[in-house]
Amino acid sequence: MLLGVCPAKGRLLIGYESVRSLFNLEPGVMVMWWECPCGEDHLTACGRVAEADPKRAAAAIRAVRSQIEVA
Repeated sequence: MLLGVCPAKGRLLIGYESVRSLFNLEPGVMVMWWECPCGEDHLTACGRVAEADPKRAAAAIRAVRSQIEVA
């Protein structure tokens, strides 16, 4: 189980079956693309650095979002 944050439902435990993809952009920052019970897909930055540095976490999410939009 992983921890995800939904804008509508707050913090949720996410089962592995809901994870669409994991992106490891830099050591300590991983971005999870997951299907939420609310029906939307979300991106959540997790990991030691992401939790300690919100700016780096937000930058990682923006980078992954741009990769997904291009694909």
